[in-house]
Amino acid sequence: MRDLFIARKQRHFTQLLKYWRLVFNDHFIIALFFLFGALAYRYAQWLPTVAPTAWWVWPVVLAWLTLVTQAGQLATLVQPADPVVLLPQTSAAQGYFRAAFYYSAWRGILLSEAGLVVSLPLLLRVKDLSASALPWYVAGLVGAAAVLKWGWLKSAYQQLSFQRRGVAWWQWGLPLVGWSLSLVWPLVGLGFGLGCLLFKKPAQALDWRHAVALEQQRMDRLYRFFNLFTDVPAVQGKIRRRKWLQGGVRWLQGGPSAWDYLYAQGLVRNVEVGNLVWRLTAVAMIVTYFVTIPWLNTLLVLLFIYLVASQVIP
Repeated sequence: MRDLFIARKQRHFTQLLKYWRLVFNDHFIIALFFLFGALAYRYAQWLPTVAPTAWWVWPVVLAWLTLVTQAGQLATLVQPADPVVLLPQTSAAQGYFRAAFYYSAWRGILLSEAGLVVSLPLLLRVKDLSASALPWYVAGLVGAAAVLKWGWLKSAYQQLSFQRRGVAWWQWGLPLVGWSLSLVWPLVGLGFGLGCLLFKKPAQALDWRHAVALEQQRMDRLYRFFNLFTDVPAVQGKIRRRKWLQGGVRWLQGGPSAWDYLYAQGLVRNVEVGNLVWRLTAVAMIVTYFVTIPWLNTLLVLLFIYLVASQVIP
């Protein structure tokens, strides 16, 4: 079963590599360079204004680390046919899901470390950290991220709805507690994470259909991201009426002509074009709000206009 996961992982990498080449093209790399450069510059300018006695820094850092830990969901790579084909080998599926756990845990740990690096300058404003204490914070991070991935793995084994709701609370609650302990006592946070990994074991009964649904949800989110840059055949949008946007449809329609009506309906209800425009517009508004340098703000606005136009025109 472990060899089956390795073979699927290799095919998964090959498939994603085709999309990554289209996403990270020259234009997008330049856009990311300006975007992250502007955010880093603004972050560096804002840090000196934070008072060393600011009480809100600890809750903000804790919320940020807990949110970052959620990144990198458990990748099981199960297929819709697995509930039928692999049903006779359900007892041996633990080796498959254990390999999926290790693969996902390391990805989550790397993403969480990046979030910790971003929050460290803010944390240093209110707490004195020596060079010897930093590795223990990183160790506490590893425990918190690994616990979350184990929680996702456990959710694949829960067959009842109330058990899944309990797992959802566990996925947010345990990382929150683990990070709270790690920020104050790194060794205690590391011990808490390792203890959860040792004593929290999934049940023997595997809900294959729920595991397939979790994997399909994860891949749908990934394909939607790729669909912002290129056409992904696997993405199948769902049409929703969205009554709360009816006023916006009438405002966009403007006149009584059929073309104006179709344009307004298509922009609001089309899951590909509409969502792309709204998301990029929302990100542009947030970024330009925090960037106060006039020339850089203007450059970012032009950059986002170019991104919207380059994706909508095809």
